[in-house]
Amino acid sequence: MNFVNSMAFTAITFVAFTALVALISWWKTRGDNLDTQDGYYLGGRSLTGPVIAGSLLLTNLSAEQLVGLNGQSWKTNMGPIAWEVGSMFTLLVLAYYFLPKYLKMGAMTIPSLMEERYGKGTKTSGEVQIIKDIAQPIDGRDLLIVEDILDSGVTLHYLMQILAARGANSIRLCTLLSKPERRKIQVDVDYLGFEIPDEFVVGYGLDYAEKYRNLPYIGILKPYVYGGE
Repeated sequence: MNFVNSMAFTAITFVAFTALVALISWWKTRGDNLDTQDGYYLGGRSLTGPVIAGSLLLTNLSAEQLVGLNGQSWKTNMGPIAWEVGSMFTLLVLAYYFLPKYLKMGAMTIPSLMEERYGKGTKTSGEVQIIKDIAQPIDGRDLLIVEDILDSGVTLHYLMQILAARGANSIRLCTLLSKPERRKIQVDVDYLGFEIPDEFVVGYGLDYAEKYRNLPYIGILKPYVYGGE
């Protein structure tokens, strides 16, 4: 058996290549601060468009593309690779339209995108937006909505209408806190923890700009923290 075609040669080249990548990575990052974004990624901000595009192209070129899909298409038709052709247009829209917008606003992660999109304000916007809908059918089921704080009632009223329209048998509401002074739409609460005045509260899971949610109690946030009066 030819040594080049043996399993031993495959194992040796794999280990050698992995060791080479590890050595180069260590050498390139030995003086970098890995706690920063630039230091964490090997290329930092020095990678150009052709390098990134070439890396993506070579990473996705494998035996599946070079042999598998071509062979299957030859045996059947062009259907197996139709989805890859369609994905090209999606990637182009993402690269030329959405990605520049995300980068300009500084949205590098999903949490930062949500923060930029919906802000850090202390008042509700009054606009209901469903980010993730339920996937299971609810017709004929008894539902319990558990909420941290009931404010204007707009969101919960809208949500309960949607759930009722989908055939829920019953809908009950449980909320830890309620602000009656802020109510714009009357919502019936079945299980209530505490009624509180119209103050911005934090702690026990409630936050301001991703802070204070880990407090073991609920307290009123001083207005100067969020620019209030």
